[in-house]
Amino acid sequence: MEITWSIVLAAGSGSRFGGDKQNVMLGHQRVVDWSVSTARACSDGVVLVVNPDTANDVVNSETDIVVVGGDSRSQSVRNGLKAIPAEATIVVVQDAARPGASVDLY
Repeated sequence: MEITWSIVLAAGSGSRFGGDKQNVMLGHQRVVDWSVSTARACSDGVVLVVNPDTANDVVNSETDIVVVGGDSRSQSVRNGLKAIPAEATIVVVQDAARPGASVDLY
């Protein structure tokens, strides 16, 4: 039996954007909420990786685990991977600031 977990990366600084883009409203919810909702719809579990400076702002009730990101994207992915249960057979990584992924894409 396949057990799928998603890692949603929301630990970036948004320096090129000029701010914390994962918390910007897109329609009726934040960008990060769109990404987490899609991950939740097709995963057995969701790990949300957050920026330590904005950790309290990115909390999302659809996540199972919240971890702090690292100094680089690769370190943030590693921090997320450490939180995934050993039983997981598939791991999907989604950038929270790019909420266009659909359930079909997962």
